[in-house]
Amino acid sequence: MINIETKKKECVGCYACEQVCSFEALEMIEDARGFRYPYVDKGKCKNCGRCERVCPCLQSEVKSNGRLEDAEYYIAESCNTVERRKSQSGGVAFALGKLFLQEDGYVYGCIMNSENEAIHSRCTSIRELERTRGSKYVQSNIRNTYNNILNDLKQGKKVLFSGTSCQVEGLYLYLKENKIQSDNLITIDMICHGVPSPKILKEYIEFLEEKYNSKIIEFDFRARKYAPEQRANIKLENGKEICDDVYAELFYSNMTLRESCGKCMYCNRNKPADITVSDIIGISDEYRGKMNDKLLPSMVIIHSRKEKELVENGSINIKRVDEKEFNQPNLNHPTIMSKQKENFWRDYIKYDLEYVIKKYTSYGGVKTKVRRKFLRMINKW
Repeated sequence: MINIETKKKECVGCYACEQVCSFEALEMIEDARGFRYPYVDKGKCKNCGRCERVCPCLQSEVKSNGRLEDAEYYIAESCNTVERRKSQSGGVAFALGKLFLQEDGYVYGCIMNSENEAIHSRCTSIRELERTRGSKYVQSNIRNTYNNILNDLKQGKKVLFSGTSCQVEGLYLYLKENKIQSDNLITIDMICHGVPSPKILKEYIEFLEEKYNSKIIEFDFRARKYAPEQRANIKLENGKEICDDVYAELFYSNMTLRESCGKCMYCNRNKPADITVSDIIGISDEYRGKMNDKLLPSMVIIHSRKEKELVENGSINIKRVDEKEFNQPNLNHPTIMSKQKENFWRDYIKYDLEYVIKKYTSYGGVKTKVRRKFLRMINKW
């Protein structure tokens, strides 16, 4: 039986334990910071150990079949210019998703639902796949995705799953525990900065809706039109659009991330997925000039033979690059948490979201900027 009291700082919130429990003894419950953790109903628990065997924090790594001895590094982009312009970077994940749908397969990815909540969903059409485009700076709710994938694989379906590394490993452990072969499964993870609290996003959306007196119908976390600035483009029901940088500021402040992100065991080059994708960061002009246009391509790490064959199908333009071109910080170490993190959460729980965004972000104006500069000078930010 999982004892969350001793493992809470390590729990990644992948939902594998809840989904594998045959006795409905486990439930993911939201804490005061908005993150979900597994809690056990001891009256229902049979101490079978299944929840512990699917926990990425407790088990050794599980990876896909047919791993390459050495990972291969590429810059890549969809050959379809229209699709590439709609995507956050090179449109590689979307292009791969289309291939699976064309072969009567299923694609699982993160979408924003009608309530602006990040959830994982099954896509069976291009229209549904469109909703998986773009970055979501929040932890997604996996719900019953692993169980759905298990049933799809049992029926001989091809499945493409994209998520964070911890979600990918949770999926592999879940399938292993249920003795399901993953030969028809392709997985995509990303070079991840960390996952912020869903509760903070929910309350920030409610804050903006009240401020502008209109419902938010679209939240583009990192709008291409503002690149390279990390700004959101928010569409309101009344027809207005907002350029917002406060939420991104909260994200990159490292105050709202899940506790486990500060010691993430996947911040290295040995990823659990078949393919790792990332925004292009710091790549030399020698390689950047090899792509079709000035739109930023994706950086791609291929870990398995089957994924290499898939990427070389003709719908994706790829160029091999040297491993040293991949210099993202989260390939080398976990995100360093802010020294103000505990103060942020203490103030949030005591007061409310508006209080902390005024105190800890540029939304608070000159006073906040001066305070932040001073704390950085004395190494307390």
